[in-house]
Amino acid sequence: MMLSRSLRLSTLLLVSSLGAGCLGDFKTPSAYQSQIYYCQTSEMPAFQALALSCIGGSSCTGAFSMRGTMQDQPLTVGTTLQQSTLALVQADAAAPEFWDVMRMTGASPYFEFVLHVKSVGGDVTVDQPRTLNLRAGAGSLPTSLDDDLSDVGQTLQVGGANAEQQGLSDSGTISFTKLTKSEIDGVFHGSFGTSTDVVDGCFIMFPTQIVTNPSPSP
Repeated sequence: MMLSRSLRLSTLLLVSSLGAGCLGDFKTPSAYQSQIYYCQTSEMPAFQALALSCIGGSSCTGAFSMRGTMQDQPLTVGTTLQQSTLALVQADAAAPEFWDVMRMTGASPYFEFVLHVKSVGGDVTVDQPRTLNLRAGAGSLPTSLDDDLSDVGQTLQVGGANAEQQGLSDSGTISFTKLTKSEIDGVFHGSFGTSTDVVDGCFIMFPTQIVTNPSPSP
């Protein structure tokens, strides 16, 4: 996969290794061995406890975990979130609010990441389970806030370099089990970047920044 305005993950990891004083080859036994994949029934109590540790003055804003491959590199991440933000849509003061964009920022042993979920849609006052299909460019559709599609992707960052991993259309889903302004819980599955790079993940986010716009983000 060629990245025109960014760098491959292998390059990002090399930058990370040099900056950290040689962390070792990404393909060899590494810090990922110490990471826990929390998105399984046996680890859910620990995952919830990790998220709850962020309440009450802590600097974290939730918990995040994922497992799979990106750019043919295996990874496992179980961590707290550094930032959790929301963007809502409200046409005017008398209109209902709709979910638009969610962003979750965290760090793996080798890079920082931002999971961005766009074109979520749905009335903010309705908290019920929802499942959306991955669709690149869903935000540009005229029904972006009233369909079952979402544009999901991940930005991987090391220093000033970044690699954008777009969730491929129809490769998976993102499901929400709790959807409120104070807490959003969910799971996701899909191909990011290429069809062979499949990632499963879960999150519990406590939004600390909420902005409201008159129209959806593209």
